[in-house]
Amino acid sequence: MSEKELVTFQIDGLEVEAEKGQMLLPVVLEYGFEIPHLCYHEAVSPYGACRLCLVEVTKGGRTRMTTSCNYPVDAGIEVATATDNVLRARRMILELLLARAPKSEHIIKMAKAMG
Repeated sequence: MSEKELVTFQIDGLEVEAEKGQMLLPVVLEYGFEIPHLCYHEAVSPYGACRLCLVEVTKGGRTRMTTSCNYPVDAGIEVATATDNVLRARRMILELLLARAPKSEHIIKMAKAMG
């Protein structure tokens, strides 16, 4: 049985450790950071479609916005969970989700939390 490779990276400036290749969202949640998501809802699977779990990842000097539910952790990445760009994108996505499912209690709750 082989040992799992652990990698070190940053979430909002905090140095953390996780198993290489593990998806970012569960790691971020495990460390206590709040990221809205629908991935673990029984009606959807974690393939990035809802886009609520957007974060900014910096790797090799390049920063990009990506969904955290299907982005694997890797050594040295820097993850930002609440930049202005991320928050603006999440608000827009929540507005679209509210228009599509205006009676969803879960979406209403997330929208209220985002202001």
